[in-house]
Amino acid sequence: MVLAAPEGAAKVIATEPLLDSEAVWTKLVKKIYRDPKGITRTWESAERRTRPKASGIDGVGIVAILEKPTESSPVMFNDPGFTNTNLKMVHVSVDMSLPQNQHLEPELEENEFIEVFHVRLVDLWEECIRLEAEGYAIDARIANLAEGIEIAKKFKL
Repeated sequence: MVLAAPEGAAKVIATEPLLDSEAVWTKLVKKIYRDPKGITRTWESAERRTRPKASGIDGVGIVAILEKPTESSPVMFNDPGFTNTNLKMVHVSVDMSLPQNQHLEPELEENEFIEVFHVRLVDLWEECIRLEAEGYAIDARIANLAEGIEIAKKFKL
């Protein structure tokens, strides 16, 4: 799907390789890691060059409560200007009382290691805090959902 920009809006007119020496905001890195099976693997990732040395973060998310009608999910970008990854949020209901939903196992690729566990929505924020304290990296989409639930509770939305 190609999204059309409104007339007069900024638009990308070219995409070309960027030399590391020209990069101001990001750098491409190769990470070498050992997976849970003990196999050494590599992964490419982008990193910001702008994170202050004394800080564990390089940005601040601001939550603004705006009152407007609910809309369906548009294409959302994970970190616009940093990567080209995007997604749409999809809501599904799973009846956990059905036998076929009792002991689900993910169908993983060889280099995927995903642990499946269930958390009650009311406990999601506290569980994210607990897991982060244990050293887990919390995906921003999960953290945003958890924070949204906390905001809804606080403001009785």
